[in-house]
Amino acid sequence: MTAPQRDAAPTDFAELNWLAVAERVRADTRVLIPMGATEEHGYLSLASDSIYADYVTRQACARVGVLRTPVVPFGPSAFAINFPGTLSMRTSTMCAIVEDIIDCLYRQGFRRLVFATGHGGNEVITGVLSEAQIDRDGLSVYYYNCWDGMRDESRRISEERGLGVCDHAAWYEVQADTRVAPIPAGASQPVPADPDFPMFPLNPRTARRQIPDGVVAGAYDIADDAETARLREACVDHLTDFLQRLPAAAPER
Repeated sequence: MTAPQRDAAPTDFAELNWLAVAERVRADTRVLIPMGATEEHGYLSLASDSIYADYVTRQACARVGVLRTPVVPFGPSAFAINFPGTLSMRTSTMCAIVEDIIDCLYRQGFRRLVFATGHGGNEVITGVLSEAQIDRDGLSVYYYNCWDGMRDESRRISEERGLGVCDHAAWYEVQADTRVAPIPAGASQPVPADPDFPMFPLNPRTARRQIPDGVVAGAYDIADDAETARLREACVDHLTDFLQRLPAAAPER
């Protein structure tokens, strides 16, 4: 069930000044950092992961009253580096950026940091998130996948409609705000049957040969934006529940 909209002060850093943030953190130590990517997504926007993370986290944070930083728009996307428009961060670069973000927020009094990602490749930061808590008293850091709320339902839809195994840039990623060009009607493809095609990690040197249009597997589109929007709202509900269960107070040291 969708939680009611909270009638409260703005939650986005972009809508606040530093004085407002300083006042808020004294009462609530939670903050969410949305993480996206800029990478090929087949016929969808290059910013699909960022757009998705932005929407889901914006809605959930507004409902719960949790502060939210701007979206980190880049992530590790090495597999797609030869697709024009992709901007990939090296793993070492991404981890350094995350470490700096944690350092800033911790110094300012935030103690419950939620890194919420719309891009699977961002999972490389989880080691940094764990290590950051070793010598910072009272800090808890969480890694949250913005797609988690739709997994069961999207699997059911795939099975009922015979959509096959679906992966990167397939139908479940199509939203009204990521659809930037016509998608081939009825298009679908199986996972590439290439012995040199591991599902993860993909080889940047061979990816354009193995997935020439950027869609890894499954039906490209179900031509039903209402259905995919419903799945996205389920993800908002899932994140809302997660944030509501996080105490505003700092963890015990």
